[in-house]
Amino acid sequence: MDLTEGTRVTDKIVLLRPLGEGGMATVWLAHHAGLDVEVAVKFLRSRALQNNPRLSQRFRAEASVAARIRSPYVVQMLDYGVTDEGQAFLVMELLDGEPLDALLDRRGRLTLGEVATVVKHLCKALAKAHAMAVVHRDIKLSNLYNVGGHELFVKVLDFGIAKQLEQDGPQSLTLAGEVAGTPRYMSPEQAEGAPLDEPTDVYSVGTLMFEVFTGQLPFDHAEPMELIEMRATSTPEHPRRYRPDLADTLARLILECLATRRDARPAGAAELYRRLMHLDLMT
Repeated sequence: MDLTEGTRVTDKIVLLRPLGEGGMATVWLAHHAGLDVEVAVKFLRSRALQNNPRLSQRFRAEASVAARIRSPYVVQMLDYGVTDEGQAFLVMELLDGEPLDALLDRRGRLTLGEVATVVKHLCKALAKAHAMAVVHRDIKLSNLYNVGGHELFVKVLDFGIAKQLEQDGPQSLTLAGEVAGTPRYMSPEQAEGAPLDEPTDVYSVGTLMFEVFTGQLPFDHAEPMELIEMRATSTPEHPRRYRPDLADTLARLILECLATRRDARPAGAAELYRRLMHLDLMT
């Protein structure tokens, strides 16, 4: 399918103009005639689903799971499908705001209270997903979208690559050994292609918390393999080295989220949220 203005994706969805593109996808503004609203349509670049029933089934199953996650902190998926040419697409609510990485580039470091708001909204979104046995597995700044202006209100994007946790059941369509995610935020088990669960997301949240609270990543290297090795064999610096006013209890919780062994981390986003609610932010 040629993506041009006026292209009819389905009998109800017509493309209006491009909104942006990246290495993995192109996003278009579109009109949904059935709902009479403007929507965002994300086209995945890969044509791998063409003539590949297994991958097509996998995409549809994962998109179906993502569409059932109902939370004010998760971007709502309205529809999904695969074109005749094998190009997968997701139809989502249109957001008015900016991704968190752009917000940080524009404003610099957030206040501790603002960071707490971001993390709480993220944990609430993930807790909803974890309750449905879904892990996101690509938590990063660019997948968090602020729609609240100065009063931060964060929505989580891209549950489209999420997976169901029943690794041995017929619904397990993301296979062990297939790695998806972003290396700088990726847990050790994710980098190894091992089966994933809720603590995998907790590790990525810990990385994000370290970054937004301190302005630094706990581990960083230009070479992905070196980064994976550092994460598996090294201990991150204490967050208070970069943010001395950070409460020690919060700093220790961040480090706990970054434990190499997943059973040493909080069990999931709901537990992490409960513990965060009982902590002071500052010394």
